[in-house]
Amino acid sequence: MKNNDELNQKIQKALNNSTQDLPEHITDGLLQARKKALAAQTTKQASPSSYRAWNKELMAIAACISLIVPVWFLSAPESKSPIEVQSMDLMVSFAELDDEEWELVDDLEFALWLSEQNQLEAET
Repeated sequence: MKNNDELNQKIQKALNNSTQDLPEHITDGLLQARKKALAAQTTKQASPSSYRAWNKELMAIAACISLIVPVWFLSAPESKSPIEVQSMDLMVSFAELDDEEWELVDDLEFALWLSEQNQLEAET
């Protein structure tokens, strides 16, 4: 780091010395070119074209956001009640049953029906 500072100082000193050795008409031309460049830079920063460039970028960002937000809201999953989730799980599990398992379910349904019939007869 120290070597870089020393090197920068040496370079700056050499450049300053070399400008002192230049003829006056060249140094005047360099000074005018520097002033012109600085003036052009300050007017460019305040020019309306730079505002238009930013305006285009901001409009592009706004357009992207206006397209993304509705898609994001429409693609958000709707919350389902626990009953809907359970019934969906039940339907999926029934869809995966094979023939033997279906017979077992039928037997269970019949057994449930018989027990309900026995309870109804006992109440009357």
